[in-house]
Amino acid sequence: MSSSDEEEEQDCNVRQKPDNVLTDQHHSCNHNKNNNQTDDGAGEEHDVAGGEKQYAWLYWDSTDARKLFGSHADDVDALETIKRKIETLKGVNAEHDGYKTVLEGGDDKNECTEVDRINVRQRALILLLTYRIFLEEVGEEGKSPSGRVTLIGSIEKALKMLKGTGIDLATCPEVVMRWNREFRYNEQWPHPRGPLGLRNRSDPLIFCMYPEAKESMTAWCQANLRDLTCEKVHEFVCDKMIPELLIPKWKTLL
Repeated sequence: MSSSDEEEEQDCNVRQKPDNVLTDQHHSCNHNKNNNQTDDGAGEEHDVAGGEKQYAWLYWDSTDARKLFGSHADDVDALETIKRKIETLKGVNAEHDGYKTVLEGGDDKNECTEVDRINVRQRALILLLTYRIFLEEVGEEGKSPSGRVTLIGSIEKALKMLKGTGIDLATCPEVVMRWNREFRYNEQWPHPRGPLGLRNRSDPLIFCMYPEAKESMTAWCQANLRDLTCEKVHEFVCDKMIPELLIPKWKTLL
């Protein structure tokens, strides 16, 4: 598992304090102040009417939860965020053109291939199921019945449920974690055909970004047709085009 996935695995841990361990609210607050840290996802116990103790769980309010699911500034908490994402992902398979709603720039010109559309729909279904499993296990009150829930664990359960159904775009949990990272803030994925204006291109991306590089290489190739080889083109790119043409342009952008 990559370091970023390990970090997110820690981000989405939901830890439950044993029900028989009751601490005084004042003592708990002092403990946090003395240690200058808080345990995101943890709650605090306090007295309610009748002298009973009530466990107030704060996972959905935590910074970790908001980061994990990419909460907007105006979201009340991460619970509102995950519910909105679930509704968005449901729409992908609910309508013929639903896949367009989760692609950057949409797909107004229908540039996606049929395979692209199938992959987007499968991606949405897998992530949707993952979110629903996570929400069900953590609960809307944010108190996990199992004591510990992770997004990786929810992904593994989703993939196990879908095994043998033909929904096999992902078999590795880390792939779905990456989908969540790409989707969480803007609730869209990059268009399969590339950025708007550069889709279905026949030239390499670098030529689309720097037309002068294409002109330089074309002129050089035409002048060296007699003994043109892949090795010579590689030498031209490394020794001439990049250091003399592209690097000076990149420096102006720094």
